[in-house]
Amino acid sequence: MNKRYYFFFILIVVFFFKFNLFASEKIAFIDLNVVFNQSNFGQAYNKDLNDKITSHNKKIKDYQNLINAEKIEIEKKKNVISNDDYKTLLKSLDNKIINFNEIVNNEQNDIAKFKATKQKIFLDSLLPILETYSIDQSIDIILKKENLLIAKKNLDITNELVILINKINIKDN
Repeated sequence: MNKRYYFFFILIVVFFFKFNLFASEKIAFIDLNVVFNQSNFGQAYNKDLNDKITSHNKKIKDYQNLINAEKIEIEKKKNVISNDDYKTLLKSLDNKIINFNEIVNNEQNDIAKFKATKQKIFLDSLLPILETYSIDQSIDIILKKENLLIAKKNLDITNELVILINKINIKDN
């Protein structure tokens, strides 16, 4: 009885190793951040994003300067005007600050939506390119570099894809 189990065990092990020896899947990996940042689409996106952020920061700074100037004016008038008028001016200033904070939050949400939309457009355009590339190059699996612990450098197809994507020139929808 033990010889029979031993025989089946050896038989299973031999088949397992035999099939593993013939399994040779071609694997590659890409760094999506590099592909995105070095592609023409990604560079245009980064420029647009930086312009939005710069504009947003300028608005914040201008409004902060305006608020600070108004605060200084209110402090100057503190001893000249009545206590009720002073409280009214402070309340008005607080309301302006609250309204501005809402505007800032809305603009930050708009920037986040802009980022998400552009990244979705890029990824939606990238998937068919990756599919075609993997078929042309007989690649079975393409992994994201962020998910790898260690891999051979020759499996990295990032630069090839940047060149390919720039030739295709992904556009906004």
